[in-house]
Amino acid sequence: MRNKALFLIAVLAISCCGSLTPFQVSAQTMSDVHVLFIISTGFGWSYFTVQDYFDSWGVQTTTLALALDTTVSACTNRPYRETTADILLQHFDMNTLSDYDCVFIPAGGNWSSLISSQTVLNLITTAHAQGLIVATFCIGNSVVASAGSICAGTKVASFSMSNDEMIAAGANIVNDARIVYDNRIITGSQGGGPTGGGYDAAPIYEACGMVVKMALDHSFAQSILVTPSGPDYSVTVTTTDPASTLPGINTTVITEVRARVYSQIDPITPITTVNLAGSGDTYTGTISGLTGGPYRVDIEVKDTDLILEVIRDVSTIFPSLPVIISGIVIGVIGIAAIITGVIYLRRRSVRS
Repeated sequence: MRNKALFLIAVLAISCCGSLTPFQVSAQTMSDVHVLFIISTGFGWSYFTVQDYFDSWGVQTTTLALALDTTVSACTNRPYRETTADILLQHFDMNTLSDYDCVFIPAGGNWSSLISSQTVLNLITTAHAQGLIVATFCIGNSVVASAGSICAGTKVASFSMSNDEMIAAGANIVNDARIVYDNRIITGSQGGGPTGGGYDAAPIYEACGMVVKMALDHSFAQSILVTPSGPDYSVTVTTTDPASTLPGINTTVITEVRARVYSQIDPITPITTVNLAGSGDTYTGTISGLTGGPYRVDIEVKDTDLILEVIRDVSTIFPSLPVIISGIVIGVIGIAAIITGVIYLRRRSVRS
């Protein structure tokens, strides 16, 4: 009993003093990153631009087509263009998903056929469950929103034609970001079809850069520490510029770091938000005024390209922890006293 109580104290203490443990992936260099595209007839021209970026960085790509033939035509609102898919969906082996780091759904008119294919949606859901990144932007957000429950409780970039589907999927819409990365899902805010700038207005470069950064585990946050400080909690975040170590990707500047505190049962509405102050690469702040709990702490980092990275569940905090520990310690002492008393009485009985 005593060992169990001490173990519980240790677990609570570790939970209270949380630190960042980045999500680990297999890719080590840019040439190790492997992206699986999913397209269908009518895919947007953004696909070609995405391919160009990945090719220039040495990223491996494979194109999977929901089509009857590997020759697939792009959207019709621009001059005719086509691509040759590497494999058809009907021949794809789901067991090979572990060979990839990311599933990427380019925007475009093919979204309606992709969203109508349960096989495509199952592939996306399975890929996410196996730890792959899922990336898209513009109307592609609707496809991801329809893929099981992977968006539930996840922050996503706002796109007017996809927001209803995202809300229905339980996502949390972010209005002031071009790219949002949360829960291994990358969503983008713009597109426009044949008007409104079309694919040229979409955050294509930002999405591609985020895929590579996250596949290589180059988070904006280098370290995160949440520690008790009296009745409050001190938060320290050390940031880094992931682009500085990735050739060909522009350097960015961190503009905002904040800590959001959520109850364990509501991942959408924060209990409180603390904007962390800092200069250079270190940001600090204090979480105060909490009672009860437990609560989970997320960290959000935004850069000059309006890219928001959400680092989830960096710590679980227990505002009533001192009371809990005191109760456990008193309980342990009481149990130890009882055991000691029983042993003493048994020995006395034997002597008698």
